[in-house]
Amino acid sequence: MSVVLKVIKWRELYWDYHETGKKMTLKQAAAEVKGTEKKTLDHFRKQLLEGIEFGFNFKDNLEENVARLTDFNKSNKNEQQKSQSGEGNESLEDSGSIGYGDE
Repeated sequence: MSVVLKVIKWRELYWDYHETGKKMTLKQAAAEVKGTEKKTLDHFRKQLLEGIEFGFNFKDNLEENVARLTDFNKSNKNEQQKSQSGEGNESLEDSGSIGYGDE
C-alpha cells in the first residue's frame, strides 16, 4: 500500500469511527493500518501536506518512496529560510537599483 493510501486509510478510520459517536484515538486507528505505527503515519502526513504546499508533483513521482518527497520538502524549506533571512538578497538601498533592469 502506498504512503498516500496508508495515510488516507488511517484518517478515514479515525473520522468514520467518530461519526458514529464512538471514540477512537489516532493510535488505535493506526493499529488498523497494518505494518505502520502512528508516529510513522504522522510523519508521512506531515510530508504529504508540505509536499502539497511546496508544489511537489505527486503524479510524476507515484512510484518513488517517501524519501524523495522528504528530500524535496527539505530543499524547499532551506530555500524558503534563505529567502526569509535575506541571505543572498542585497537590499534595494545597497544595490542602487529597484530591480527592473534599470542598472
